[in-house]
Amino acid sequence: MHRDSDDPTVWILYENWRSRAHLDAHFQQPYTKVVMARFPDLLARDMELTFCTMTSPRP
Repeated sequence: MHRDSDDPTVWILYENWRSRAHLDAHFQQPYTKVVMARFPDLLARDMELTFCTMTSPRP
């Protein structure tokens, strides 16, 4: 979890997933759905997802 140095209202959750399929499966879990259903009440705006490709080798 990170917070923007210039805007303390901006939070960033950085995660690494083995594959997009693994992330998609995570989003289908009941506990994830419960949390994400609460996001409109918890967040000031819609969640933004950014997908990146890791350039360093995996351990």
